[in-house]
Amino acid sequence: MDSARIKTFLILLLLTVNVVFLSLLAVDRFQAVQFERQERAELVLALARMGVVIEQGVIPANGVQATYFLSRDVADERLFLETFLGVPLSERHQGGGLYQWEGLYGFGETRLGSFSMTLTDSAYELSDTGLLLGRMGFSGERTDSSLREVTYRLSLDGLFVIGGYVTFRFAEARLEAISGTALWGGRQRIETGVQLSVTTALVTLAGYVQGQAITRFTTVTMGYYLLEAPGLLELRPAWVIQTDDGAFVVDRLSGEIRHEPKGG
Repeated sequence: MDSARIKTFLILLLLTVNVVFLSLLAVDRFQAVQFERQERAELVLALARMGVVIEQGVIPANGVQATYFLSRDVADERLFLETFLGVPLSERHQGGGLYQWEGLYGFGETRLGSFSMTLTDSAYELSDTGLLLGRMGFSGERTDSSLREVTYRLSLDGLFVIGGYVTFRFAEARLEAISGTALWGGRQRIETGVQLSVTTALVTLAGYVQGQAITRFTTVTMGYYLLEAPGLLELRPAWVIQTDDGAFVVDRLSGEIRHEPKGG
């Protein structure tokens, strides 16, 4: 057999192997999708027997989340506030972790996990809030908006932070004040091991709410729950389940359940 025929044979052999390999992958993927659908259908039936209605389509796939620790850094706070309050910026430590700041364009306060600023001279308008959020180093989604106030819900890794927000307030179409959650400072990312699956979280929550006036789980998403410890903030992986009586947060590490009532 000459070299040209050998090369042709080898190419055809490689193509055949690739086709077989891709076919096996497609079969495995199809079987995995079928298994996920069956698992979700069984979960829907199990929850119905516990008195809770949920649609299959709102049950997400499992994913692994990191845990974050944010340590306070007053130097970072100064840089953040200088952007809005200007320089020179004076600083007064009032005790109890409270710092007060005063600059050329206004004054503010910072604590672990929160901040507020009042601007006495500002050229920012309502349309600038998205740009300003990015300038702060934050990301999020606008949740409430009016001519006087715009609020963003903050996110990390594309997942919402429960209780994390930034609100911009306006007077006569000019930015007057900013307040919200301080997700700045030193950030340490920890990869955690075993985390609560969506199936376990939903079944656990259904058992937890039995006897209460809750009949439906409307949405299920991954998110982060913000906890305050001495000198740092912890962002813990969580399942966030919206119900007909507000949201429930199921800690993916400890299994602890927290309730955020409607309007709360």
